[in-house]
Amino acid sequence: MAVAVEVGGGERRGTKALRQGNAGLRAGANPAGIDATKALIAIANHETDYVTLLSGNGKGGFTPRTLHLHSKPHPHAAAAGDFDRDGRHDLAVDSAGEKRIMLLFGRDGWRGPGTPIDLGTNPYWTISAADMDGDGNVDLVTPNGDYSARIAAGDINGDGFADAVFANSNGATVTIVYGSRGGPRKTASVPVMPHPHAVTIAGRDIIVATEDEDRLLVVRGR
Repeated sequence: MAVAVEVGGGERRGTKALRQGNAGLRAGANPAGIDATKALIAIANHETDYVTLLSGNGKGGFTPRTLHLHSKPHPHAAAAGDFDRDGRHDLAVDSAGEKRIMLLFGRDGWRGPGTPIDLGTNPYWTISAADMDGDGNVDLVTPNGDYSARIAAGDINGDGFADAVFANSNGATVTIVYGSRGGPRKTASVPVMPHPHAVTIAGRDIIVATEDEDRLLVVRGR
């Protein structure tokens, strides 16, 4: 796998070869969306009625658990975070067919079917949990269309507020929506490879993948 490194305004500086590891974890039947915290991995299983929860055991391993829930037509995305500020991990899972997100709270043992949050739009493929306005509460960010179906959240510019990044799969850009004290504010468009399919954030860098080529593009944060 080749990693193309893109710095600042978009000039490609070089490539770096990476070897793929062979370690694996057993997930559900059709893992579609994955989110992770320090001690928890949540996996949405496509065309099923459940998510897989992998809890860290403190020894480098994970304990799997199957959580059945209400999701129409089936789970596409899952996000983990402390939504009620009780110190426990909670889960958010999409129910795209109903234009809502289902919350499963750690205080209840993540018991389904879940508490619905109606959106009025289609939360499709990804949900990301982060504090975009710095008020100490975890916010949920989700796309609402097929062409910007993959998102990630993290503090890209180092101002203490989480930012959101959307992959525009019908073009060759990703869109950054910057967080602020007043919530989401200005946006920026960053050129990447054609048809970006997935995006994540590592530190202040944006990592972009495409289905068209066997490589990743790393956009360096400033």
